Amino acid sequence: MAEEMKHALLVEDEESVRNMTEKMLRARDYEVTAANDGDEGWDLLQQDSDKFTFVLSDVVMPSLGEWELYEKCREEGINLPFVFMSGYTHGVGDGDSPEDKTWVFLQKPFSIEQLVHCIESVVRE
Repeated sequence: MAEEMKHALLVEDEESVRNMTEKMLRARDYEVTAANDGDEGWDLLQQDSDKFTFVLSDVVMPSLGEWELYEKCREEGINLPFVFMSGYTHGVGDGDSPEDKTWVFLQKPFSIEQLVHCIESVVRE
């Protein structure tokens, strides 16, 4: 039986970072749907959250940044794992790791190996 492809919702407002991250994911056989910001990501999740395996989201964005997208998902019963990425640490992940391990923080810049390791740490079969 063929392994089911993992489908990422990539939420990143910087086009160059979004494009590079999408290429990294596709190189490791992930299916990717990209959103330009948190609002677009939220719209995609509301349309069909079941098609996604996880969310890879920038932390600092002009709309639905920080924890807002994650919190909105939890409020609406969308319990997808999250990988938060940022070039700024400003307290993200500093001892905040939840008991249920539904999110992880990835510091930018990152390698493809670091990206895949973070994804695998929160996405369970």
